[in-house]
Amino acid sequence: MSSLVGIIDHELRQPEVQNIVQAQLRRVQMPGSVAQEHTHCIDGFGLAHRDTGLFANYGTNAPAPDEPIVLLDGEIHNLDELARKHLPASRNRSLSSAQLCSAMLLAKGLDFAAEFNGLFAIVLLEPAKYTLSIITDRYGFR
Repeated sequence: MSSLVGIIDHELRQPEVQNIVQAQLRRVQMPGSVAQEHTHCIDGFGLAHRDTGLFANYGTNAPAPDEPIVLLDGEIHNLDELARKHLPASRNRSLSSAQLCSAMLLAKGLDFAAEFNGLFAIVLLEPAKYTLSIITDRYGFR
């Protein structure tokens, strides 16, 4: 099963945040399972996605330190259709699903997530604004 873990504590520095997130990842690890992990930690905030490959998951957009980051757990079935409709063609050719989510949410606003069709959880961190948004599919499945 894939897992999203994280911490917000304004008093902690990045190394302490990293240690806590790693400890959380160890707690959700299933014995004998192999997983891909995507981690992002800064002062006061850290998050990680542990993907065991049981479901289609798309990881992170892996930005520079002060750029927004999106963790996408699950599937958005109409993502390519939305990208063709709402993003210029030159921007969405080589973008991952997490990058497409990030581009659309940042360009159109968080309410645009209502257009997503699928089973998913999205975590959007905007370090420059120091905001964290958590979005789930309409059924809260993920």
